[in-house]
Amino acid sequence: MTDEIETPPATEPPATETGARKPRPASTAPPLLAELAQWYPRLFGERPLPLKRGIFQDLMAARAPDKDALKQALAWHTRSTRYLVAVAGGQPRHDLDGNSVEAVAPEHVYQALCEVFRRRQRRSQEDLAPQLRQRIARACEASGLTREAYAERVRGHNVQANEVLDAALAEVAEHDARAEALLRAFRGEWGRGGGLCRDVWPGRTRGAARADPCAPAAAPGHGYRGALRPCAISDAMAAPPAATLK
Repeated sequence: MTDEIETPPATEPPATETGARKPRPASTAPPLLAELAQWYPRLFGERPLPLKRGIFQDLMAARAPDKDALKQALAWHTRSTRYLVAVAGGQPRHDLDGNSVEAVAPEHVYQALCEVFRRRQRRSQEDLAPQLRQRIARACEASGLTREAYAERVRGHNVQANEVLDAALAEVAEHDARAEALLRAFRGEWGRGGGLCRDVWPGRTRGAARADPCAPAAAPGHGYRGALRPCAISDAMAAPPAATLK
């Protein structure tokens, strides 16, 4: 069995490191894929879920299909746009029972995002690069990695893809800086009597309970979306909703 089947999403980047395109799977879905959808509709249905690593062996043990036919079906499935959309959305991997078992690696989420947007761009006259940058930025935040660590995990050899990645991470850095400055300003006002926080949180500065509403959220993260939320104003700085992937 190949790593492509064992480790979804098995995406096709715009080109390989040598510049040559990978061979495409057959345009017609393999017959076994319809049976897989009947057996496991949550995994192989219209809205599939990311598959756990080692799903090939699990299916061989559970259903004993033809080995080559299963390889072909899984290769076709994990390269389908609807499967890549599920991976790009950051959903966890699932086993045959539909249980989530592990997170999808950040590099697989990134590869799926790039491939889905590449396919969308081919049939759209709109420049989708800004939407892709936004999605990459949010994926970086969701990964829990620093910008540097995320870039090291996902960066490849495609120059155009790396340019989009760098632009997305620059947006993250800019947002982090603005959020940090706003947090400092609000905490400074709180220390001087809470004037600004009173405007945003009326009534919250009086009474016995006087917890700092300008404190950052307890959840970890480097701040692109939701990690620094001074009072309610940071809601206006939160990342806009993700573009719908189709």
